Amino acid sequence: MSVVTGLVLVCSLGETMPLAEHPPGGIEQINEWLAARDRALLADAAEDYALGDKHPQFFLYMAGYNHFPEDEFIAFFQTLRWFDPERAVLMLQPEDGPTRVIRPDPASRLDDPGP
Repeated sequence: MSVVTGLVLVCSLGETMPLAEHPPGGIEQINEWLAARDRALLADAAEDYALGDKHPQFFLYMAGYNHFPEDEFIAFFQTLRWFDPERAVLMLQPEDGPTRVIRPDPASRLDDPGP
């Protein structure tokens, strides 16, 4: 039997800023986690599918997974560090059960030491 979980992640454009002083950002780490479990990687939907006369100024990642380990993923997500944790929102919507909305801890902020 198929049990699908929809995943949506919204985060600021700053999350892809490459800084040599920091490990890969949250999106890269999420994709590494997914790849290690033979899951499809996240892709930015805002770039290709957002309407209007301007880019929405955020990344929007979406995916659907069969038999997704939600609790394991949430625990992993909570370990990530973000440039703008207050602008990151993870939503998991299982086929059965309530939608789960997860926000990073504000203390997960990555500080940019500057040049």
